[in-house]
Amino acid sequence: MKIRSDFVTNSSSYSSVCIRIQSKKLADLLTKYKVEDGVDGLSIQDSQVSIVNSGDACHWERVPEQLDELITCLSIALEDINFWDPRFDAAMFQELNERKQELTDSVQEAAWDFDLESNEGRVGASRNHFRCERQADGSVVYERSDTDRPQDTSSPAAEVSYNAVETVPIEGSAFVLTGNFAHCGGDRDGVKALIVEKGGRCTGSISGKTDYLVVGSLGNFGAKKLEQAAEQQAKGKALKIIREYDLFRSLED
Repeated sequence: MKIRSDFVTNSSSYSSVCIRIQSKKLADLLTKYKVEDGVDGLSIQDSQVSIVNSGDACHWERVPEQLDELITCLSIALEDINFWDPRFDAAMFQELNERKQELTDSVQEAAWDFDLESNEGRVGASRNHFRCERQADGSVVYERSDTDRPQDTSSPAAEVSYNAVETVPIEGSAFVLTGNFAHCGGDRDGVKALIVEKGGRCTGSISGKTDYLVVGSLGNFGAKKLEQAAEQQAKGKALKIIREYDLFRSLED
């Protein structure tokens, strides 16, 4: 998987997206056209299609409202970022369109989180998300929000800034993970296994010995650990709060 490397730490804003779609038919179609080779942050594992894009993810800002819009949104975003690549010819988009209903019916669950953060990388400037899950009877349960709001300064997460890092030394470092992760098909244990493989270690709680708090897509999670991390920083500890993107940029070097 390719990861973006053009993130600029002094940017006045930061957008990120984390998308997970469970559909074997969609995964097979994208694999057929080798989309994974051309889209940064795209991962296809069995029936799980995952996309993470950090730094400038505005191509993914349009969050679907209903399940039948999911394939359309995905197709539009792929076309926007790959119109220059001859491998992504009209055939793929034509097939996505012609099989739209079939692909829609094949989706078992999906999650789509888009974040637009204010300056200094603070959390909570704008967060749009979409969730759906197919029930045993074939019906679909939805959860969606589309918000553009000022920072909630009452939230512990709103008081925490991400630390700018060029590299993350894995070996010998202690990590705590929070939020939903797009890498490894959303399997946080898989992320931990990669860290351990590189000589790092993972713990479940923040302490004075924690080197990095790694934040995925927060959703309604992570506020407590962010607060604890901020407390450790206030005590003069060297703990850094970083994004999932920062970790995997170093893991995959």
